Amino acid sequence: VDVGNSGEIVVYGSAAATAAATVQGSPTIVGGPSGRLDAIQFGTGAFVQLGENGVDTDNTWTIDCYIYSPMAIAPGSWGTLTRGRDGDHQIIVKNDGHELGGYENGRRGFVGSGWQINSLSDGWHRLTVSAGCTDPGCGTRLVIYYIDGAEVARTDYWSETDFFAVGNYQGGQQPWRGPVYNFRLYDQMYSP
Repeated sequence: VDVGNSGEIVVYGSAAATAAATVQGSPTIVGGPSGRLDAIQFGTGAFVQLGENGVDTDNTWTIDCYIYSPMAIAPGSWGTLTRGRDGDHQIIVKNDGHELGGYENGRRGFVGSGWQINSLSDGWHRLTVSAGCTDPGCGTRLVIYYIDGAEVARTDYWSETDFFAVGNYQGGQQPWRGPVYNFRLYDQMYSP
């Protein structure tokens, strides 16, 4: 799915057929890693909606994209990279600091990775987050966070909801606080 001049928001695998993207609000197109205008900067009210009702990955997924550091996250504000239609934030930066994690609506709340996103050097970095079961009965769930191909954290959280919004909570008040480039969603676990 190509979102205008903003690079790509792409969904791979069996969920791809339902993943037509719609830009909501007015994101800003900014320079990406190559210097071309091919990255998306989300602001209040701006996000990319995946499909009419979101994209279902059967609880196994990988998000792979490039993010820019430093992020401008003000104290007290969340930074949502992805959110389900009816709940859960698969990737979010916590509102009282810079910890990367997920948010289980109606269950545990914020589940932090322990890794601080403000520890990145200035510039573009590859963020990969992979989630799924580690055994056939799905008794053990796992989320692995990678930065620039290196594992930085693991948690037992992952969202059981669809993927609906990229770059913000669809309510518009939790924008990801830095440019995003080459966002990809896969319906399988993989490591970069």
